[in-house]
Amino acid sequence: MKREFGIEFPADFREIVNTYGSIQINGQLSLEHPAGHLLHTLAETVRGDLEVRREKDMAGFLPGPAGANPGESVPVASATTEDVTVCSRDRAPDRPFHEPLS
Repeated sequence: MKREFGIEFPADFREIVNTYGSIQINGQLSLEHPAGHLLHTLAETVRGDLEVRREKDMAGFLPGPAGANPGESVPVASATTEDVTVCSRDRAPDRPFHEPLS
């Protein structure tokens, strides 16, 4: 992911997928391990998500434009509610993947 998209996942994301592999948490949040799998790869999923988000006007649903350039958002996880979790080159890898609401 770092070579192709220039992003490094936060430590808690890496810890979860390295421990459990691709996983669905609480039946709602789906995380894919970045390593290739027979059925899917995270890079393929991200490329597909970016293509869809670029084609449609998704600006209101992401914190910035979809893409892997600085200032753009890369969708890396999804939820059954159709919410998306994103990473970007601007996000420090030591920041938590999920930050609690204030």
